[in-house]
Amino acid sequence: MPEHISPRRRQVRLSLLRDRARRELAGAGVPDPEVDLDWLIEHVTAIPRLEIPLHGDRLLDTDQLDRLHRLLERRRARVPLQHLIGWVPFLGARIEVGPSALIPRPETELLARAVIEGLRGAEEAPLVLDLGTGTGCLAIAIAIAVDSAVCHAADLSEAALDLARRNVERNGLHGRIHLHPSDWFSRLPPRLRVDRIVANPPYIPSGELDALEPEVRLHDPRLALDGGPDGLDPCRVLCREGRRHLRPGGELLVEVGQGQAPEVRTLFGNGDWEYCGTGRDLGGIERILRFRGKVRLSV
Repeated sequence: MPEHISPRRRQVRLSLLRDRARRELAGAGVPDPEVDLDWLIEHVTAIPRLEIPLHGDRLLDTDQLDRLHRLLERRRARVPLQHLIGWVPFLGARIEVGPSALIPRPETELLARAVIEGLRGAEEAPLVLDLGTGTGCLAIAIAIAVDSAVCHAADLSEAALDLARRNVERNGLHGRIHLHPSDWFSRLPPRLRVDRIVANPPYIPSGELDALEPEVRLHDPRLALDGGPDGLDPCRVLCREGRRHLRPGGELLVEVGQGQAPEVRTLFGNGDWEYCGTGRDLGGIERILRFRGKVRLSV
């Protein structure tokens, strides 16, 4: 371990540590070394990230150096930054993260925003179903933003549900988010009908998993990544079974991978669904698809 961040040194100037540690992270292939380093420094020292350049002469004590030493060593080994810090911000909520569930991505905030915008001003308390909830971030963000909303959140993984339960409690939403151990719709309450179904399903084709970045390939659960041979197996389940869990006029919103939107629109292009629009991410990629369940007319 280089001497400048060794816990054996009594004190080290922050500017020196920051300069050399940034180069080490870059040499290990970390995509955004300066951003990650400043997150870790804030985590250890409580100096706000935007103010860190103003504190270059600050001397870090032995305890702080020891903690940074361990964190930087793990980040160089490509342990995700979010796992090192233990949480991520998600639309104003503080979400605990860990290896039992997918780390919430910025793209998924678009999915939450699309649901929230569609529910604001609803005359009755809306019911929302979040499938494959993972950390619970979607249900939590929706419940915080829409005071009258009640959310049901399901996941096949008991470990993910334990994590989601802690996040629900931490964000003060006990009683407004109900968690269910369920493989998609299979173990939901049989009479449950909702106004919105929201899902960020696994959508990586099985054959592409080994090419993912180490942070994802080695630390996100495969269950949350593998979408089957073409990445669309979960969307087929949503298309086949989602309509009967919606109230009249209800909608399903789903996040999809790059280039998958045309295939998913075709998949949902049957008598049960009406395509309602697309949300694009900052790169212009079609990321969020909205479908409305058609009302079945009795003869």
